[in-house]
Amino acid sequence: MGSIHFNYAARDTGGSRLSGEIVAVSVEEALAALQEIGVYVTQIEPAVLGERGRGRQRVVLSAGEKSFLLESWSRLVEAGLPMDGALNALQALSVHLSVRGALRKILWLMRDGTPLSEAVEHSGLLPPTWAGILEAGEKRGDVLGPLLVLQKRSDQIRRTIQELLSILLVPSILLLLIFAWIWVFVAWLAPVMAQSVKELSGSSSAVLKALSGLTTVTLPATLFAALALGVLVLVILRGNRADSVLGVLPSRVTANFPVIGPLISKIHLILVSSELQLQLEAGIPIMTALVTLSRAVPKGALRRQLEGAYREIWSGTPVWQSLGGLPMMPVQAQGLLAAGHISGKLPELLGMLAREAILDLETQARRLAITLRGFSVLMSGVIVGLLTISIFLVILSAFDDLARLTALSLMLIQT
Repeated sequence: MGSIHFNYAARDTGGSRLSGEIVAVSVEEALAALQEIGVYVTQIEPAVLGERGRGRQRVVLSAGEKSFLLESWSRLVEAGLPMDGALNALQALSVHLSVRGALRKILWLMRDGTPLSEAVEHSGLLPPTWAGILEAGEKRGDVLGPLLVLQKRSDQIRRTIQELLSILLVPSILLLLIFAWIWVFVAWLAPVMAQSVKELSGSSSAVLKALSGLTTVTLPATLFAALALGVLVLVILRGNRADSVLGVLPSRVTANFPVIGPLISKIHLILVSSELQLQLEAGIPIMTALVTLSRAVPKGALRRQLEGAYREIWSGTPVWQSLGGLPMMPVQAQGLLAAGHISGKLPELLGMLAREAILDLETQARRLAITLRGFSVLMSGVIVGLLTISIFLVILSAFDDLARLTALSLMLIQT
């Protein structure tokens, strides 16, 4: 097991407060070392790259562009170029100013003696968990392997984004347009028709008057549909943040959100399982992996859940029980993770959970798309029906006026 950096808060024998960082193989070893020098520890936790990278710039790339960047980087290193030469080549070939600036910052930091992984994290080019995987590779003397792993992970995010876009975006936009048209019809067209009928016949149409009064119902429905579509697009396109591990995840959206809540829960499961798998396979301890992942996620429900799992493991709860108790985990997850923990294959079983979650996500997205299409067809029928009724009401009113005029003319002729 490699050494871990721990941040600690403590008091000395005189009662004065102290804080600092210590390197040890485990928490127990860190505590023992501090006790030997007469320090009473009040708080200790693994230090992560995310803490050292505060204030970094943001690099915004699409999932595809991020994948191409990692692919190019790994190929240059594989071809035998030294790291600074590979970074210079990437900087010269990149068309994104933010990427070029991040690569330039990495080179500057490396020339000052900063390790590659820490320089990458400071630059904002990769999220903290991914920089941590580079750090683990550096300790083994292997940077190419982690780059290839991260490139595959980026490809997975890109494929998931494309799949969700192809499944959900078109029916969602269609549904929004239908709601918008219903609101336009109710708020503008129905009152105009009602006024026309009143002018032609001298009396108002009860149906059109009722339709005109539905504005208070259709406007909130349209706004809610627009909000749901906006959240859905945010879910799909969240992976465009290169400095985030979120991929297709908007962590601030809860699993209880109407309609897309089940999709959010599956996305949470994909994130937690796949990111923990990457870190554990790189040799990063589970405690450090959880802290790094929780701090790579913006403040919200998911971050609190990860911090809760960290505290449970810290207090002695088995790893499989703490991870299996996370809200996004399926019912059978604890048994599966327990088997992985006992057999020493926890990363493989976390990967299996992630793959199953991706399949479930695609299945649920298709079901939602079918529901949206069916509802769109139903609402289209409602629109056609309302238009037909409105047009016939105007025509019938015109015929009624014509009949009354004809009857009046006949009476005048007869008299």
